[in-house]
Amino acid sequence: MQRLVLAALAALGLSGGTPAQAQKAQENPQGVPTGSVSVSAICPSNWSLLASYPGVILGCYCPAAAAAGVVWGTGEYTADSSLCTAATHAGVIGGGGGPVWSTIGGGRNSFTGTTRNGISSSDYGAYGSTASFFGAPISVQAPAPNSTSCPSTMQNQPDFLVCYCDSTETTDGTVWGNGIYTDDSRLCRAALHAGVIGPSGGTVNVRVLPGQNSYSASTRNGVATTAYGQWGRSFDFVR
Repeated sequence: MQRLVLAALAALGLSGGTPAQAQKAQENPQGVPTGSVSVSAICPSNWSLLASYPGVILGCYCPAAAAAGVVWGTGEYTADSSLCTAATHAGVIGGGGGPVWSTIGGGRNSFTGTTRNGISSSDYGAYGSTASFFGAPISVQAPAPNSTSCPSTMQNQPDFLVCYCDSTETTDGTVWGNGIYTDDSRLCRAALHAGVIGPSGGTVNVRVLPGQNSYSASTRNGVATTAYGQWGRSFDFVR
């Protein structure tokens, strides 16, 4: 079975990508069972090609720009869902992409949609094959305090940023959003609103997310945020 899957992937040109991406795709994380493993450098758009091979494991790499597509389900997804968008929804990668490991399962009578990590998935009825991911949601190791000062906003910043908010940076600035913020929001003020730091500041782990159609407002931890409409880039905090 593994040879058939590898041949099918090769026939569709899914074994491409840079050597570094291929190496990352082959880094088997803890918890992924051995056997029937197919490794492709760049992830296919969805799992439809593998739907006839329940139990097969696919290791592949999601580029940073890949997370844009329709997803049905939560935790277990329809096999025609966008693979890399589902990986972001599941929390196994962030806005910067990365290697993912997934497996094909049997069908379900229904799928429930949710909003997670800046991605909204949809409900669906019965579907003949599912896909799910191995691995825990991503986490970021914080550096020692004061090692890197946070920028004022996440505009023109990398997809992942670990930095330190000084107490003076939490006191002013406008924030748009509630949990997910526009990338021009005042970063440390948003961190206080989100509850990942207190008024005295601290280290934050920031993750870039896709833009949203709208951003809601709320008051939390003494910070009142503002609602906004569509914006092209967002961020949240990894706890």
